[in-house]
Amino acid sequence: MKFLTRTKIYNFLKLHQIKKNDIVFVHGNAAVIKQMNGKNNKQKINNFWSSFLDYFAKDGTVIVPTFTYSLTKNKIFNPKNTLSSIGLFSETFRKLKFTKRSNHPILSVSHFGKLSQQINKTSDKTCFGKNSIYELLYKKNAKLLCLGCSYNELTFAHYIEEKLKVRYRYHKFFEGYYYKNNKKKFIKCDYFVRDLKYKYKTKLNLRKIIASLKKNKKYKSNAIGYMPAHSVKVRDLLTKAKKHILQNKHYLIN
Repeated sequence: MKFLTRTKIYNFLKLHQIKKNDIVFVHGNAAVIKQMNGKNNKQKINNFWSSFLDYFAKDGTVIVPTFTYSLTKNKIFNPKNTLSSIGLFSETFRKLKFTKRSNHPILSVSHFGKLSQQINKTSDKTCFGKNSIYELLYKKNAKLLCLGCSYNELTFAHYIEEKLKVRYRYHKFFEGYYYKNNKKKFIKCDYFVRDLKYKYKTKLNLRKIIASLKKNKKYKSNAIGYMPAHSVKVRDLLTKAKKHILQNKHYLIN
C-alpha cells in the first residue's frame, strides 16, 4: 500500500480547490489517518494533522466536530476532558496541542487557525440558530469536507433544515450544567431535533441534492488515498436545498 505523505495531502486539497485561506469544516473516518506514513499510530496522527496545520495555519481555519450530546444525556460537559462521542477521527484532533475547543454542551467543535476567536464566541445556547457555529460557517461561506465518510454526515444540513423551517423537526430545549472558563454554569440550549412521530422517515438522505450539485459542478468527489472524499461550499448546498425544498418539503430526507 502506498502511504499518504504531506505532499499528497497538499495535492489532494488543491484537487478539491481548497485554498490555504479557506475555512474548512471536516468530517472524517479514522481509517483515513491510518493511511498516513509513520512508524506507529501516534506518528501517523501527528504527521496527518501537522500537514493540515502547515497548509492552513497562517491564513486558514480547520474545524472538526467533537460532538458529545452531553445535555441530551443529562451529563455535565467539560471542554477540557469530555470525550468526543463521534469517533476516533474527531478525538485525535481534539487532543492535539495546537487545537482549541468550543464550549457548546451538545455540539462542540475543535479547531485551529485564523477564525478561532470567532468560533469560541459563537453561542452555546443554540445548536443551529442565530450566532451558532453553523451560522458562522454560512456567513464565511466555509467548505465542508468529508474524508472517508458519507455525505450524509454533513450536519450543516440541519442548519439548512432549521433555516428553511422544515416540519419534520422541531425545537426542543435541553437544560443542564457545563463548564465554561473553568466555571460550572447552568445552561438552556435549543436543539432542532427530529420528530420521531412524523409520518415519514426523517433521517438525512442527501443523495438527490448531491447529484444535483454534481451536475452543476458545485460538488467535488476525489479520493484521499484509497478512501472516498467529498467537498462542497455551504452556500452552494443551502442555495440548492432552498430551491428544491420549495417544490418538495422532504427533499433532504428519505
